[in-house]
Amino acid sequence: MKKLQSVHDLYTEFVKDIYHAEVMLAPELKFFIEHCDTPQLQRTLQRQLATTRAHVSQLEDILETLDADLLDDHCRTMKSMIIENKELVERCNDTKLIQRVIVGALHRITSCLVTVYQMLISMADELNFSEQKHILQECMDQEVLFDKQISAYGFNIIFNEFNLQQKLT
Repeated sequence: MKKLQSVHDLYTEFVKDIYHAEVMLAPELKFFIEHCDTPQLQRTLQRQLATTRAHVSQLEDILETLDADLLDDHCRTMKSMIIENKELVERCNDTKLIQRVIVGALHRITSCLVTVYQMLISMADELNFSEQKHILQECMDQEVLFDKQISAYGFNIIFNEFNLQQKLT
């Protein structure tokens, strides 16, 4: 493994890492869409799948300008979260529980992506990569919006279940 000797080297590594994370996320979103029984959540995930694919393309463009090798290691953090999330979904036999697993998993994944995008934006600023900074900011803003949508959806699940329980008692 190559030693990192500069902010540029570190920046390149983080761009590769988030690129691979976004690449791995696309099939995960498809998996979640297939396991959703709520049309609203399915539509939200389908929009996010399109957004994720756009992020992959934008990150490929950035990596091309950095002359980085796309075949390097994959993001181990995303890989382990995907494995764990799929196992959780497959262990659930209740659709409401599956929806909660999906919402929780996506909230956790999105939080990680936002953190990496924040670090990249800071480094792009330091390196005077203004165009890349703008692209990364846009990607992060989209992730933050998605996280808000997922969080609101999760809150609605809990709120509706609570109201149903209150009516039954």
